[in-house]
Amino acid sequence: MDREHILTDLARSDTPEAVALAVRYLLAELDPDADAEKAVDRYERRGLDIHESDGFVSVRGYLDSDAGAKLRAALEAIITPAVAGDRDERTAAQKRADALGEICDRALRGGQLPSSGGHKPQIQVTCTLSELRNAGTLTGQAIIDRVGVIDPETLRRIACDCNITRIILGLQGEILDVGRSTRVVPVAIRRAVTVRDMRCSWEGCEMPAEYSDIHHVRHWAFDGETKEPNLALACGHHHTAIHALGDQVETLRRPDGGWTFRKRHGP
Repeated sequence: MDREHILTDLARSDTPEAVALAVRYLLAELDPDADAEKAVDRYERRGLDIHESDGFVSVRGYLDSDAGAKLRAALEAIITPAVAGDRDERTAAQKRADALGEICDRALRGGQLPSSGGHKPQIQVTCTLSELRNAGTLTGQAIIDRVGVIDPETLRRIACDCNITRIILGLQGEILDVGRSTRVVPVAIRRAVTVRDMRCSWEGCEMPAEYSDIHHVRHWAFDGETKEPNLALACGHHHTAIHALGDQVETLRRPDGGWTFRKRHGP
C-alpha cells in the first residue's frame, strides 16, 4: 500500500493527532536530512519563561520532545489517581496546573534537589502574626520569595504545615534576633494523623498520605491546637480549595475522630 492510501485510511479511522504524527514520520522517512535540520532548530528554540503577573505566575515556553514527554508522563501520573468518585469540577487545564504544583512540592520535599549554600531548596514567606490572623483587613502584606505579595488564605494554607522562624525587628525594621526554626506539626502528631486518615480528607479523594499536607481545621494563628483532633490530611489541590473556598466548604466530623471536607451544593 502506498503512503497516500495509508494516510487516507488513517484519516478515516484515527484521530487528527495520530494523522499528524504519521505525516511527520513519513516526511522524515522521505527526507532524513531535512528532518535532522528541523530537529536541531527545534532544540535551539527550547526555552521557559516564568514571571509574576497580577497575582499569578505565568509559565510559557517550549520543551524538546524528550522533556515534553517526561512532563506529560509526570502530569498524568499525578492527575489520574488523585480523585475517584468526587465531583471534580476542575477543567483539564486546571488539573494540569495543580499537578505541576504537586510535582514541584514533591521534588522540594524529596531531598534530591541540589542544595544552595548548604541549605535545601525551599520557599520563604515573610509576614507578621497580625497579617496571618487578619484576613481581609491586612495593614501590611505577606511576601513570598521569587514571586511577591500573596493573599491571606494562601498565607494561612502555607502556615498550616511548615517551619516557623521567629524574627524580632527593631523600630526601623532592623533584625534584632532570629530564633531557631521549628516545625508547626511535630513528627509524632503527624504520624498519628497519617495513621488515622491514610489519605486526603476531601470526600472521594484518593491521594495518599505521603503526598498530603497537614491542615489545621481551626488555624493555629487563631489559637487552634496542633493536636490530632484539630488536624486532617489534605492533598495540595484540596488543601488550597479548603482555604480558597472558605464557607463554600462543608466540614464534617467522622466517627474515627477525623474530618471529611466537601464542597457545599445548593443553599
